[in-house]
Amino acid sequence: MSLLQYIIERFGYFAIHFIEHMTINISCLATDLELEDVSEGDLYEALDWLTPQQARIEKKLAEQHLHEGRIVLYDVSFTYYEGNHCPLAQFGYNRDKKRGKRQIVFGLLLNQEGCPVSIDLFPGHTADPKTVAP
Repeated sequence: MSLLQYIIERFGYFAIHFIEHMTINISCLATDLELEDVSEGDLYEALDWLTPQQARIEKKLAEQHLHEGRIVLYDVSFTYYEGNHCPLAQFGYNRDKKRGKRQIVFGLLLNQEGCPVSIDLFPGHTADPKTVAP
């Protein structure tokens, strides 16, 4: 199972924030998850419900999967954004050295076994250390 599949299974439709550009009806992932008949409206409706629940869901995941004295993994990555209407999409340091692309930064917290516990989005110009420090 790929990390993307695992994230989608753990975070449901929230992960769609990162793959909006993917056409879910032709994705092999959609087939694997039996989502062939999911419409764009269905996804946004699910996001409308899920987004306010994120803190509660992440708290439950942390209680179940993070344990005292265990290693916690954290990864910062980014995704390109094509468009002009997302306030998080900003020009910033691009690890791929591509110029002229807006991006969104995200931080993913995992337990020692690689189970996603929390995810957060940041403006594309956010430096890695700023995703951890308040």
